[in-house]
Amino acid sequence: MPGLVPGIHVFAATNSGVDGRDKPGHDAIGGVSADGDAPAPYRSANHIDLSWSGQESVTESGSTPSKNGVVGMHESGSPVLEANAAPAPQVEARRRWLAILAKAELGELESAWDVLAEKPAFRVLRRGETGLVMVRGRIGGTGQPFNLGEMTIARAAVQLIDDTGRATHIGFGHVAGHAPRMAELVALFDALLQDPARHAAIHEALLAPLANKQAAAKLVRAAKCATSKVDFFTMVRGE
Repeated sequence: MPGLVPGIHVFAATNSGVDGRDKPGHDAIGGVSADGDAPAPYRSANHIDLSWSGQESVTESGSTPSKNGVVGMHESGSPVLEANAAPAPQVEARRRWLAILAKAELGELESAWDVLAEKPAFRVLRRGETGLVMVRGRIGGTGQPFNLGEMTIARAAVQLIDDTGRATHIGFGHVAGHAPRMAELVALFDALLQDPARHAAIHEALLAPLANKQAAAKLVRAAKCATSKVDFFTMVRGE
């Protein structure tokens, strides 16, 4: 979700305490930040190491040589980019389909999964779990960031298994609210959309209809808001 920075990180339903302070890198798994520091890995009871296995060497300054601005992999599945580096086209495409999936209804994803031909084998890397994130904003959109408030989210991670038993694409799901099943379905479709052999079919059957429906709903909301729009004019007194 653009503009949101996790501050209170997702946690399982346990009695452990939660630190509400913003800690960049606290929830990363084996990622490498733009300044070359490797954050401590996130651990849970059912932890599976998802460390980035890139072959880039580390320079004397401690930074990782980049390729197209990419210096590592974040837990979300997106590459960690250098400062001011433009995201790669595949990164932008994935962001778009994850946004569409996250804003879908649970029933829409359940129906798409039920009718899906040749359901893939997969393993659960992180079961659906619910927790909190700190929503942050910027004054005027460009000023200093501030903590706006907390919101509930659910997240999950899965990995597809091919016919030979080899682990392939990893999918992640992050959705608003208490919706662990929704997060699991988003993660499954995220993984499937990364598979070139299945991307076109999933896009045509699920992603395109969802995008069109959400775009139409956005236009309806915009039209309703337009009826209450107020234009303010500054009157300049003549000399």
